[in-house]
Amino acid sequence: WHLVGGTCYGGTSQSCLYQAYGPPTTGAAQTATFAGSYGAVFFAAYTGTLSDATAFDTSSGNGASCIVGATSPGAITPSAANELIISMASATDDSSIVPPTVDSGLSVLGGFPYSSGQYFPGGFGALVDGSTGPINPTWHFTSSAVSCASIVAAFKPAAPSVRHKVIVVN
Repeated sequence: WHLVGGTCYGGTSQSCLYQAYGPPTTGAAQTATFAGSYGAVFFAAYTGTLSDATAFDTSSGNGASCIVGATSPGAITPSAANELIISMASATDDSSIVPPTVDSGLSVLGGFPYSSGQYFPGGFGALVDGSTGPINPTWHFTSSAVSCASIVAAFKPAAPSVRHKVIVVN
């Protein structure tokens, strides 16, 4: 696994994207461990993107305080059409009873509301973007969280279409 963009964003609430590439391997031997507290972890597997380190195109992230319950990672501009756009956000000190929502055409593929003693809210979304225009998704929480973090990244296509299968783990 490789940290996308070389960094995580945020302080108390962090958003990190990791990418696995190389020959695809599936089976029971694939495991992941989350060692933090109050985490929301999302896994997604995609086909149709490049399958090596060159798949990653660009990313942007923001770990600042939320502004009226919203966070935006900053704009990215994909270098090619049909890139896979992935974004996620997390928050702390938030009493959101529903998972966050996102704009800019991304579909929320997984999300968690606040659950006392279990996890803070977070969301994960994706889009196959047919254009090469800038994109800057904004994640919205139902209350004004104190600390938010968000990230967006683009991955180059290997073929005209990108397919996906999503597994959400909490």
